[in-house]
Amino acid sequence: MKKLLSILITLALLLAAFQVVLADVPAPGGPFTTWFQVQNISGVDAQCTYKFYSPAGALAHSSPSVDVDAEDTLYVYVPDSGIATGQYSGVVSCTQPVAASVSFGDSDSEAAHSGVSSPSDEWYAPGIYDNYYGFYSNIVVQNVHTGSNNITLSIYQPNVLTPVYTDTRAVAQNGSTTWDQTGMTELLDDIDYSAKITADGNFAPIVNIHGGSGGNAVNLYSYNPFSAGTLKAYAPIIMNKYFTWRTAIVVQNISSSSNDVKITYNNGFIQTKTMTPYSSWTEFTPNYDTELPPGDNVNPDPIYSAVIESTNSQQFVVIVNQSNPNKRAGTYTAFPDGAAKVYAPILIQSDTVQTYITSVTCENLGTATIDITAEFSDHPGVTWTESGVAPLDNYVFYLPNFSGVGQVPAPWMGSGWFTSSNPAHPIACVVNFNTSGATVDRFNTYNAFQP
Repeated sequence: MKKLLSILITLALLLAAFQVVLADVPAPGGPFTTWFQVQNISGVDAQCTYKFYSPAGALAHSSPSVDVDAEDTLYVYVPDSGIATGQYSGVVSCTQPVAASVSFGDSDSEAAHSGVSSPSDEWYAPGIYDNYYGFYSNIVVQNVHTGSNNITLSIYQPNVLTPVYTDTRAVAQNGSTTWDQTGMTELLDDIDYSAKITADGNFAPIVNIHGGSGGNAVNLYSYNPFSAGTLKAYAPIIMNKYFTWRTAIVVQNISSSSNDVKITYNNGFIQTKTMTPYSSWTEFTPNYDTELPPGDNVNPDPIYSAVIESTNSQQFVVIVNQSNPNKRAGTYTAFPDGAAKVYAPILIQSDTVQTYITSVTCENLGTATIDITAEFSDHPGVTWTESGVAPLDNYVFYLPNFSGVGQVPAPWMGSGWFTSSNPAHPIACVVNFNTSGATVDRFNTYNAFQP
């Protein structure tokens, strides 16, 4: 198994500087490369620097300061830093608040995840697998605590009240460690596990999911675990063969008590489940062709959305996995709430074959109809407004439909932001960017950042 150089990003306020933490994980294939984009979400120009560290916490690279204009972005392609091939963690520090997205990939697989808003000493991961229908996971953690940090991983099986696996590791300051679930004797095939990760001090984690062999071998997912739960969460993108795309909702009960959870789709279909403490529950959308009618390439049905809630006031968290038969795969995290304005650190507009195209799906989380407006860095005055988005409905901003005179030219890569016409009715947005052509996993997804 080759090493995968990926980046774990955390945004933490420390001495008036926003810090971004980066780390690396193993996965099949490779060699892997990482790139990340940091967006200045303030109205004031920022200065940013980044440093890379070995797993033991030794400094391997320190960059000069880079100026980042207000609401513009810093793009970093890690190999350009000149560091030797290997495993690293890192910190990107900026003088103004920032949002971040990170991508990593090899010749046939890519994935992305959002920046984490703040570090914590406790995290929850809904999707943990060792041969779950051919899928596997790994967890990488970065220590942002001052000094060494004892970090403990506990993995839970549905309907089992105590962890089936527990391990504690001492991680150096700025260093990282990885737990790979592949081949764990404590985990059974085709069981959807979940994890609780705790420590003496703050740290930041990501989880990667990858296919093992055969048809799903190139599938690569990445997501941010949760430092806190919610009683209600919103999933803006739910698909049943929408242009061949499908989704799976994964819920984790993060309370120490039984949790009664309900999923309500925007067409009225309802699912319920009583969950044991810390366990997970997976619902694969294509299993419900009658309740959630599928679409096809000629007459696609609308993209569904869902609201997940606890009916007995217990906390939970949710991820949504997206995939299609062309091997594309990615994960976003469901939203406990929204914001009047959200930021997308990386957007790509291209009309060239085999290059990236972007869609942004925004859901109205309010109780009244709103307009949603998209704006773009480097293109002041260029806006795209969708009028009349109903409560709990969604709209897809597909950038190739907005390329031309007075619009966003192609090719272009930059950042953007999306705004509700009424601040009392917030929005939540998911960003997907993808390439056309070959059957490889050139699909990346992340949550738009909510200040």
